[in-house]
This record gives sequence, C-alpha cells and structure tokens, in this order.
Amino acid sequence: MDNVLDYLDWRGDLSLQQCPFGPVDSLVLCCLTYLRFEELPGERPLQLREAAGQFFNLPPERQKARTPQDFTLLQKAADSRRFSGMLLTRCRSEFIPEEEKQFAAMTFLPEDGSVYLAFRGTDSSLVGWKEDFNMSFLDTVPSQLAAARYLQEAAECFSGPIRLGGHSKGGNLAVYAASQAGPELLPRILCVYNNDGPGFGPGTAGSAGYRMVLPLVQTFLPQSSVVGMLLEHDEPYTVVRSGQVSLLQHDPYSWQVRGRDFVRMEEVTAGSRFVDQTLKSWVAEMDLSQREIFFDTVFQVCSAPGARSFADVAGAWLRRPALLKENLEKLSPEQRRIVRRTVSMLLSAGGRSLQELLRRRQDEGENVLPAESEPVLLPEKRADSPMND
Repeated sequence: MDNVLDYLDWRGDLSLQQCPFGPVDSLVLCCLTYLRFEELPGERPLQLREAAGQFFNLPPERQKARTPQDFTLLQKAADSRRFSGMLLTRCRSEFIPEEEKQFAAMTFLPEDGSVYLAFRGTDSSLVGWKEDFNMSFLDTVPSQLAAARYLQEAAECFSGPIRLGGHSKGGNLAVYAASQAGPELLPRILCVYNNDGPGFGPGTAGSAGYRMVLPLVQTFLPQSSVVGMLLEHDEPYTVVRSGQVSLLQHDPYSWQVRGRDFVRMEEVTAGSRFVDQTLKSWVAEMDLSQREIFFDTVFQVCSAPGARSFADVAGAWLRRPALLKENLEKLSPEQRRIVRRTVSMLLSAGGRSLQELLRRRQDEGENVLPAESEPVLLPEKRADSPMND
C-alpha cells in the first residue's frame, strides 16, 4: 500500500494551485524536520531543491536524519514540482541537557503565500526522551515554551496565514504553540496538524487558549496508536491505517495513503484502547511527585557514563554487563519503594483494563481480541489507480 514516498511519485507534479495543501503534504513537511538542516551554513531562505543539494554535499557524518527513508523523502520532494520551490528558513535546534530540553523547528514557505511551522519530534537522545516523560508531571516543558516563542517570532517575520504541524512530540509542540497564540494571532492560524503526538496535562488541557485552538486541530493516529493516546486529548481524531504493527505504527512511513488523503479507519484497535485506558488509570493513581521520582529513577537506572543516546546505553551495557545491577544498587530505600509500588499499580491498572475490555467485547457479542490485521475501513469509492482521488 502507498505511503508518503509514493504520494510524491504520484502527486509531486501537481502545484498547490492544482491540488490544495492537505494532511499528507503536512506529513511530508513534518518528516523533513528530522533532517538536520540546521547543519547548513548561513541563514538566508533556500528553495527546498537548493537546501537538498547543500545537505547532500555535507560531509557524511553531518548528514543526520531519523531514518534512511528521510533521505529518500528529501530527494523526492526536492525533485517534485509541488515541494521543490518551497522556501526553507529559520532552522532552529536547541539541545540543552541541563534543562532536559530537545527542541527543533523549521519554517516552510509554500508558493500559495502561507507559512508552515514544522516541529521536530523526539530524537534518539536520552534528553529528548526524558523531556517527553516530564510531560506527565510538569504543566510545561522547555520545548513547549520554545515552540510558543518560535510561533510568535514567525508571526512577526511573515504576514501570511499560518499552519503548524509535527510528528510525535512535534505534534504536541505544534498544538501547544497554537494554544498560546492569543486572540490577535489566532485568526491567522489555518490549521494545526498533530501526527500521533501525545496530549497534555490538566494545566494545558484546561486552559482557555487550548479550548480556543481545538477547532483548528487535526489529529491523526495509526490504528494501534500508543504515543498519540498518551495524556489528555479533547479533540476528535482521525485513525489512519498503518502497514506496521503495534508500536512500529508510530513510524509515519508506515501510514497508508490514497489520493490526496490517508486511508482512514473507523476507530483505533482494541489493543490501543487497552493501552490508553491502562496508562491513564496508572498515571491518575500517582501524584505529581510520585511521577517525577519514578521517571527520574528509571532514567537513573538506565543511564551510563557519558551516554547521550539509547545506542550509547546499549553499548555501555554490552561492555559492562553488571552496569544495570550497579545502578539498581545505588537506589535509595525510598526510590526502591516508589518503583515497586508504581510497577504494582501499573500491573493492577492493566488487569482492570483487560477485564473491562473483555466485558465490553462480550456485551457487544464480538471477538474478545480482534486481530489487528483485519481493521474496518471507512467506505471509499473505487479508483482506477490507488493514488487517484
């Protein structure tokens, strides 16, 4: 089944005047944020074709991306009529371990006169993942505040209507930034695209700004979403069919595309609802201090001297198999107690969620655990080509 790479093959020759900007275009730009364009010299705006040329001329060690497919996407987009003329500018990256902050964003200027602010999701760094977990007990994290500033600065630099978007944490940052726009800037925002990004804590979810921006938010989740179901979501969401399974569906290249839209489904899977209910119940039973201690302790146990990424940690564990045991032995009695209690609460929450899932399925007269490989698709019209409207 086709994905965003096939979308560029089939529709890349169409201008935005011929085919207006849509959610798959947004996902293309969100995927491009994982390429480290901040490595390019200079500050002047570049057409995407020029940015791609400069990027591929960088030394190999500076050509960084999340996955090899990002390089393919960049080449296809740079060769397409639809994206090659877009200007790329304001590539920002802030990595501050002391603040547990991993933030990156860039601005695209499509030829229709609009402005697209794209926020990068979590990278492979321990700092990036720690900041994600901090969202469970902090009202705001540093990257969210940086995203709000980035939007305000962009609004001062450019006069066109604004779209925002991101994948994973980037989707959360896009929604948060828009929620802080205020009544003067909000009318300029056309849409906020949240691609499987986590939700928010009560502080943001209950704010007036968040409520005001909700009608502009389009959230897309794969059918077995885990990341996108975390924390609080009040906006409706669209379920996208993925060619992968379980957590691997978080990969945007697994999302299936037909024509100018995603292949949509009626609802997420039973497994996704089970995880969502379990985690929400688990988190609700912990106060903020317990959450902070638990997640800080987990990262303390998983750490390794000089490690910056999970790959570094894995390498350290291979070199020193006793490292995990040594870290566990360093925990205080209070840390041990909280970890044991928290894990016990997670298991209890999972048991309750499973019982509720089984009861609901039995009441509905359905299979208890429907196969993820047999999703229910929304009705669709026949097409001569899988990429036609």
